[in-house]
Amino acid sequence: MIKSLLSSNTTKYSAIYTIDYIGQGSSWPSVPPPPVASTSTSPPSIPGVSYSLQTWISQISAFITSTVLPSNPSSGSVSICGNSLGGHISLHLARLLPSVVSSVVLFNATPIWGGTFSRVLPFWDGFLPAPPWVQVPSSYVYDAFRSDAAVEAFLKICYARHPESSGGVKGGIMDAAGSGYGHGAFASILWGESVETFFEGGGGGVDALLVYGDADPWIKTGMGREVCKELGGRGGEVGMWVVEGGGHCVQHEFGELVGKIYRLDD
Repeated sequence: MIKSLLSSNTTKYSAIYTIDYIGQGSSWPSVPPPPVASTSTSPPSIPGVSYSLQTWISQISAFITSTVLPSNPSSGSVSICGNSLGGHISLHLARLLPSVVSSVVLFNATPIWGGTFSRVLPFWDGFLPAPPWVQVPSSYVYDAFRSDAAVEAFLKICYARHPESSGGVKGGIMDAAGSGYGHGAFASILWGESVETFFEGGGGGVDALLVYGDADPWIKTGMGREVCKELGGRGGEVGMWVVEGGGHCVQHEFGELVGKIYRLDD
């Protein structure tokens, strides 16, 4: 989708930014951690950091206010696009920065995030370093999830058009998961607390475009329609497109189509 927007002569946007959430993708510290056994009770971590929803909301909010807006002073507002968890965070940012976030674009947005482990086992707050009783079992799970076979199986579920449209995604996942910081981050993510959702809190609506793949095994189009109903009821201008045969990452599988939808809706 990004390539489609950048190559379009009709787009009026002066700047497009992409960013990884801390603890995901390529967002690890630039200094590599020392080698450590995956079952170590104290793998490398950044003390005092919690890889949680609140941390990611704060990260993107700070990026918008410290980098995006100063670099584009004539704009004064942003439109945020988010897939899955990114869509969930986009709505939180719209609530946090109502005068800055002019609209959101949600791709198969996750309706909820986190809070399960912290409610059931509230003996750790998710801030690193993790206690041994958390770190050891979560490290075993992390190693199982990042195996070649597990990543391949995950992509077959996640991408309805796999493997053609997944491109170098597998390699990127394997590289990111190979960081020595991963074991601690994974434990922190599991114990990360949820925060009040956009719909639970007050405030007005926000203009939103929803693009959902109907072949997503996790986030169904009915969930998107509920989001449309809620946002529309708060005064936002809302539209929804359903891409037939699109999976969980519809903007990646159908990048050109989604880019056209975005410009058309705009």
